This record gives sequence, structure tokens and C-alpha cells, in this order.
Amino acid sequence: MNHILREDLELICSSTIVDWSRFNHKKILITGANGMLPAYMVFTLLYLNEKYNFDVKVIAVVRKYQ
Repeated sequence: MNHILREDLELICSSTIVDWSRFNHKKILITGANGMLPAYMVFTLLYLNEKYNFDVKVIAVVRKYQ
């Protein structure tokens, strides 16, 4: 993982504005996941799994362009 992205994720997950525990043991659907903000949502939820041993299942839907 890119060190800049990792620093961003650490900052996001350390925020006390969001109660991250409410995402534990949930299944989350994110549409448009190839966009910047939805992609960061996906990365953040997966980081919670990695760093804090959460059990978040992420379903990321993207649109295939031809």
C-alpha cells in the first residue's frame, strides 16, 4: 500500500467524529467504487479490518467502461 494512502487511512480511522465500531460485523455495499470518494470508503473499511481486526465485508460495485 502507498505510504501516503496509509497515512490518510490512519488519520481517517483515528477520527473520533465517526463511531467506527458501528461498522464491525456488517456487510457494506458501495456503488461507484472506482470514484475517488467511494474508493477511499472501500480502503477505509478494509483498513479497519486490517488494523483493528474488524469484520467488515465490503461489496464494491464499479461500472465497466468500454
